[in-house]
Amino acid sequence: MNIGAMQTALRLDLKDPSALWSNAELDRCVTRAVADLSRFLPLEKVYEQTLVFAVSAEAWTSDASAGTYVALANKPIKWGSEEVKNAAGTVQVRDTGYTIDYSNGEITHISGGGIGNSEACTIDYTISQVEVDLSSLTDFVRLDRVEYPYGDVPQKFISAEIFNMVMLVGSGGSDSQEQMTANRHIAVRYFAEHTIPAAAADGSYPLFLDNTVILAAGAYALFIMALEREHQAVTDLTSMSGELTSASSDHAAASSALAKISTYLENNTSNDSKALLEQITSQAASLRTAINTAVDAANTFADAVAATDLIGAAGVWAEEVKHILTEAGIPNAEDVFELGDD
Repeated sequence: MNIGAMQTALRLDLKDPSALWSNAELDRCVTRAVADLSRFLPLEKVYEQTLVFAVSAEAWTSDASAGTYVALANKPIKWGSEEVKNAAGTVQVRDTGYTIDYSNGEITHISGGGIGNSEACTIDYTISQVEVDLSSLTDFVRLDRVEYPYGDVPQKFISAEIFNMVMLVGSGGSDSQEQMTANRHIAVRYFAEHTIPAAAADGSYPLFLDNTVILAAGAYALFIMALEREHQAVTDLTSMSGELTSASSDHAAASSALAKISTYLENNTSNDSKALLEQITSQAASLRTAINTAVDAANTFADAVAATDLIGAAGVWAEEVKHILTEAGIPNAEDVFELGDD
């Protein structure tokens, strides 16, 4: 199962609509699950090497300051096997012109010796014949066994131990340790980390373990979610604390303002503000009562006037207007009235 199919399966198991976890987070979960698998069921691999011990005229450049080590191409180096020359080709004396670290394959020049700062030099040496550098095996988990010399029948397996990714070989059935022989092969059987699924490739573990990897990756995804919720809770609590502090400050300010208003109303002897407010409230109530009484009286009066009285009043009023206009000396007052002219 490639990484895309694994992401899809993970989201299905987690009931995730492609929003809760990013692809990068799910990939990280798969990587951790595969790493766990590698500890319990690692990948079986064989590292085979042709044994070459002699190194001639390896170029190296001294550091810009004396006493600073520079790395050589190989480690460990057989003790006392080196010959160092400066740029002029002059052979240097150990611990006078230079110092060498045999275990780690490093060399440095000594101030006042025959090698200057940043000088191009050469070195001949012999790689250790009882040790093998395995630092290139970046997927190494643990050692299984070592076959040396490789190719013999019956096979010969020798004892070995590893420290700092350098393998020290022991005896091959006898009690004494022997140096390995140049140009023979050594086969190192070891357990390695599995490769994780890629865009177009499955993981290196057996395919029937895909669901096991998905299960473990799902657990790591839930762990990520739990941490995210925890961090969000801390953030929310901090924000809430700030809001509560602000609200407390605002409440204190409001209480202070109300206290000042109350003090002013109670102690303002010049205008007696509190008494004036009470009087306004009382008079407003009295005014409302008087208005309601007047409205009720108007309604009572209006109810006492009959509609027939209003019709008769219109005729009386018209007749009275005629008399008023005639007595006032207005000519043809009646005609004018009948014409409806104002």
